Amino acid sequence: MFTEGALLYFKPFIFPDGGEPKAKFFVVLKKMDDGVLLASLPTSKDHIPADIALEQGCIELPGINVNAYVFLAGDSVTDSFSFDVNTFIYGANISQYPISVFQTQRTLGVTEIEFKGKLRHEIYLDLIECLKSSPAVKRRYKKIL
Repeated sequence: MFTEGALLYFKPFIFPDGGEPKAKFFVVLKKMDDGVLLASLPTSKDHIPADIALEQGCIELPGINVNAYVFLAGDSVTDSFSFDVNTFIYGANISQYPISVFQTQRTLGVTEIEFKGKLRHEIYLDLIECLKSSPAVKRRYKKIL
């Protein structure tokens, strides 16, 4: 389930910072040997300036320090799943998460985790390249990618 490129749906996602739990998608970017995931929580919040045309793929706006990967509504991201609304992964918002915490939450019935599929290979590679080449992504995360 926690493999690179996996698209998961948490019901609810328990935020490490204590934020209000809510249902969230989760994309595994990299799985490290120590049981930690480098991942992103995709969002429907559009922080791209209105004068920029939205297309599926990478958007890099270094002048305003914005890096995003766009999944357009209705476009297939796995073999059997597409988002209902435009969805974004922002390079500045990737984080590390220990798998053991998710396994414990699941065992205790605190959350459900649904596997939605693996990102299509070309999308996964494009997403990783988008993040690796962005100045908005922390250097330590670029090394992991």
